[in-house]
Amino acid sequence: MTNSTEIQPEINLDLTKSVGELVSFSVGTEETSDISSTNFDPISYINSLFPSSEYLPNIDLVSRRIKSSVRKLDSKIKTEVNNQLGSGGYIDQKIEQTSETILDLLKDIGQFKDKSELFDNLANNICKDIKFLDFAKTNLMTTNETLDHLLTLVKNLKLLKGCTQKRKYNEIEDILIKIKKVLEKFENFKTIPKINELKNEYNTTTQLLCEQILEEFDQHLHFNIEPNEGRKILIRCNNFVDLIGLKYRKELIGHFCKKSLEEYNQFFDPNLEGTANDLENIERRSTWFKKRLRFIEKELKDLFPIHWRVNLKFCEKFCSVTNKHLEQIFKKEKSKLNAKILTKLLKLFVKIENELNLKFEDLEEESEIKKLEKKLFELKNDPKIFDENKNSSVTSLDIKKKYLIIKLEKELIEKRKKNENNNTNNNSTTNGNNTDVNKNNLDQNPNINKNNNDSDSDNNTKYYEKSKPKKKDFKGMVSKSFIPYFNIYIQDETEHLKQVLQKLTKEETFVVREQRQLSVFTSFEDLCLIIIKSFEKTQYISVGNGLYKIFKLHRIILKGYCDFLLQNLPRLNSKTSFSILESKFEKESQIKLTNENFLKISIILYTAEYGYKFCENYSQRTTKSMDKKFHKKIQIDDLLDYFIKVINQSVLILIRAIETRLVPYLSEIEKTQWSNLEGVGDQSQFVTGIAEVLNETILIISKKVSNNYFIFFLDKFVNSFVPKFAAQIYKLKKIHGVGGSQLLMDTQLVKEILIKLPTLGENYNFEKNRPSRTYAKYVKKEMLKLEIALKSSMGNPERIMETYLTMSQGNDTLKDLKRILDMSVLGKSAKLSIIEKYNKLKTPKMKKINRLSILKNSPKKLVNKSFKKD
Repeated sequence: MTNSTEIQPEINLDLTKSVGELVSFSVGTEETSDISSTNFDPISYINSLFPSSEYLPNIDLVSRRIKSSVRKLDSKIKTEVNNQLGSGGYIDQKIEQTSETILDLLKDIGQFKDKSELFDNLANNICKDIKFLDFAKTNLMTTNETLDHLLTLVKNLKLLKGCTQKRKYNEIEDILIKIKKVLEKFENFKTIPKINELKNEYNTTTQLLCEQILEEFDQHLHFNIEPNEGRKILIRCNNFVDLIGLKYRKELIGHFCKKSLEEYNQFFDPNLEGTANDLENIERRSTWFKKRLRFIEKELKDLFPIHWRVNLKFCEKFCSVTNKHLEQIFKKEKSKLNAKILTKLLKLFVKIENELNLKFEDLEEESEIKKLEKKLFELKNDPKIFDENKNSSVTSLDIKKKYLIIKLEKELIEKRKKNENNNTNNNSTTNGNNTDVNKNNLDQNPNINKNNNDSDSDNNTKYYEKSKPKKKDFKGMVSKSFIPYFNIYIQDETEHLKQVLQKLTKEETFVVREQRQLSVFTSFEDLCLIIIKSFEKTQYISVGNGLYKIFKLHRIILKGYCDFLLQNLPRLNSKTSFSILESKFEKESQIKLTNENFLKISIILYTAEYGYKFCENYSQRTTKSMDKKFHKKIQIDDLLDYFIKVINQSVLILIRAIETRLVPYLSEIEKTQWSNLEGVGDQSQFVTGIAEVLNETILIISKKVSNNYFIFFLDKFVNSFVPKFAAQIYKLKKIHGVGGSQLLMDTQLVKEILIKLPTLGENYNFEKNRPSRTYAKYVKKEMLKLEIALKSSMGNPERIMETYLTMSQGNDTLKDLKRILDMSVLGKSAKLSIIEKYNKLKTPKMKKINRLSILKNSPKKLVNKSFKKD
């Protein structure tokens, strides 16, 4: 049997108990033969009836039993269906009764709703009078409270007027606090005329009070009298100024500053006739200012609250007034101005500006303290930070936050200590004893600084407007008056530096300090020191356009010194450069120098190198000191090119001078009769001469030139000398036998001399004086070409081309082959034949064929004939 693939329909039959028993009896047990079950499986059922082949003979009996059960089941189902059809009328009757009951229920709900609305109306009518009474009570209480506030305001305004007229300043502070509290209650009653009238009356009274305080200052404030009763009156007045408002506080501070500067204006105002309002007495202003500021900070320290920063406002006012005075004085006495006076005065006032910026640096510290406090507050109130008392899991982020809090707390403590020390130093007594600033403030404002447990005092502090002034940058407040006349200083500095340059170059003897290995001319050392002093002097008085003009002036002076160095170098052919070096020793290009001149030019080279580094450092220092808007203008590329030009000229001259000394020895190569030599010796005379010249000159240069430029010089020297040496060798004809062997050995000796040139210094260090890779590579490559040429020309005449191609290893050229043939003993026809064969080898078709195979098959008769003819 196979599994059925058909989907069995879900059968839901509501069978009576008798039908279910019949089914169970017909088909087996309940667990395995429930036909009405959705999980009924016919195959499993049949397998249960016939578990093995032994039960198959009973199949007919089982079939008859099932059919009988089915018939009984059908009859029972029909009976049940008929009974259900007969009871249909009863069900309809029940449904109608239920509908009627629901309708009755809806009617009852509507009646209940109508009655509830009626009862609500009755309740509202009953409670209406009670609500009116409750509202009336609330309004009466509010009215009563408002009237009390209004009476308090009227009463305190009368007291304020009375105390103001009678000058009872001790009582005014408490009255102002009460008025502030009441006015705060009336913030929402701005449309009421009476309230506006009382506010106007308060403003008028405070204005009158402020004017009265100003009169008290005019009457009792003296700068040359010891503390008296009048000073105490002023202290009482200042205690409640913050309650009146910032406007009146600023007005009072401005009035104080104006009164403080009355004496200053009497002495120094250029519009008044006086003895100190001219250019000669400007320095006395600084003395007066320091004396008056010291008096305000020490003698009048109890007069004003610390947070007013009266000393800061006084300094600002002094700088503003002084700037106006100086502008008028400079305009009147412009003819008397010179660089010395301007520099002296400018240094004086720039120093005052820097000292004031340093003095009030604590304002910036206070802003940093507030930022730290805010950050700490946010971290400590962060709910994500774990609580040590809770058994919650601790993450790495929580630990980081904890350590960050500890770090910020330490930083905050350090900032506060630093700020307290600054305040203590700024408010120290004349005896040098430090005073407690906070304690003085407590004495001045007793109503503010009471015990922390007094809640009324804490609530009253909000009525004091204690905002602190922002940090003021004093830079340029006085010195900006010098800007229109700064050109006088620039002109004077220009004349001075030009005279210095002229004097130094005129007095330069080109004598160096022998005790120093690397030396710079004394004139350039002095010039660099003078430029640095000029820069520092200008930097102190200006970091803007003035310093930029001085920077341009220094560039001109340094260019002038470069011209001086170039004038002291021998003249070169205008076409001479590192890219164009003659392969021949022409008389026009020869330069004869003594050892002293070699030393002088070497020092010129190192002086130019020193100047190049000095300009780079000077440019970086200027960029750091100057305002950012001038950074892009600081360019020294043209100045650096000047020094590089001096370096290149010096190197070229040294190379030409050495080559000039080598001309006689290189000429001996062509004059020597190489074919007449009888044997090979140690070395030829020209090799000895070359070694002596190089040892003498290179040793002088190595002492006075830095390692970097010494290697640079050697690279350029071999690039110039080796081609000239090779040209002398290629001039020789019919090199063979003993003469060729001697010349080959001399060439190898010259190569060794050139390779060892970097070691000729007295204090040779291989790590420091290591030759460049290009230097050794170039010498070996070019000298190897000469050795190959000599070996090829001295070999078998019949195999010159084969020898050359084998030794050159693919680096062969037609030009070199012609030179070898010219040095050989071959005749012209043989040379032409070899050149033709070489050209055939260079054709695209012949490149695929082995060159050596062609050479082996070449005819030898032509070579022998040409050799016999020659």
